[in-house]
Amino acid sequence: LKLALERQQDFTRDRVRKPGRKRCFKLRFHPLEDGALTHAEEASANLQISATVDHHGHDLAIDSAGAGIWEALLLSATLPESAGLVAVLDEPARNLHPTLQRRLLTEMRRAPGQFILTTHSPYLVSTSEHRDLAGIVRFDMTHAVTRACRLNVGTDRATSRLRKALSESADARALLFARGVVLVEGGTELGALPEWFAKSTTAARLGTPDALNVMIFSVHGDTSYGTFTAFLHAFGVPWAIV
Repeated sequence: LKLALERQQDFTRDRVRKPGRKRCFKLRFHPLEDGALTHAEEASANLQISATVDHHGHDLAIDSAGAGIWEALLLSATLPESAGLVAVLDEPARNLHPTLQRRLLTEMRRAPGQFILTTHSPYLVSTSEHRDLAGIVRFDMTHAVTRACRLNVGTDRATSRLRKALSESADARALLFARGVVLVEGGTELGALPEWFAKSTTAARLGTPDALNVMIFSVHGDTSYGTFTAFLHAFGVPWAIV
């Protein structure tokens, strides 16, 4: 994209490949007609740039393609092209659906540069390798003081179990963003507890778990509590077991 802008050439970048069809961004450069700019503007610009997205074989103006497509186009030009570059992304997933968020994470892992990423999306929390866990930092404010919490990553079986559990479930990764977590053993408790709590006097006084940003999470077996309690404790997330 940067090269196309410098050379004022049409630019096409593939974004999503699916069987039988291709989706891509296109930038087209058009010489401006006489009188299209004021004399002051002519000194710094002589081209008009239009961005389109390929939609079922037709060019669709990016203005009509949604905020997520705009954001994907911007991110496609932001990925570092060399190991010496660092990209800082602040909440890049606000307008991207989960599929594109996972694609963004894949592209970030492939890029040669480094990333500092701020997010509230579990789909952008990478847990593919042990080193990914070491790179996660959760910021928490307690008594008007912000603290940074991170996991002490080892090579033991407990870390491997945790990484496997996080990789298999976006809900497990979403625990990082909760104000508090209630751990239950299985699906029965997971279905019943929110219904029961919503009818309680405590919910009437303080609010429901959703309103309080408290997650109810099934560990799928009474032998798995330790994996998640250690995880939540390390990142400063209050927890309870029911």
